[in-house]
Amino acid sequence: MIQWSQFKGYFIFKLEKVMDDFRTSAPEPRGPPNPNVEYIPFDEMKERILKIVTGFNGIPFT
Repeated sequence: MIQWSQFKGYFIFKLEKVMDDFRTSAPEPRGPPNPNVEYIPFDEMKERILKIVTGFNGIPFT
């Protein structure tokens, strides 16, 4: 069995690649803002997600 510490770098690499591929294939729409939903730019959300995943010391899923 692979330890999380050995797999973590690869997982983050693949996660970032998937997010970048999504950004390339589906650019952000420029519609009118929705007052009920906080607008968070893609790059900011990507950084939030990567920061959370980087902070996991144990396996983040079962």
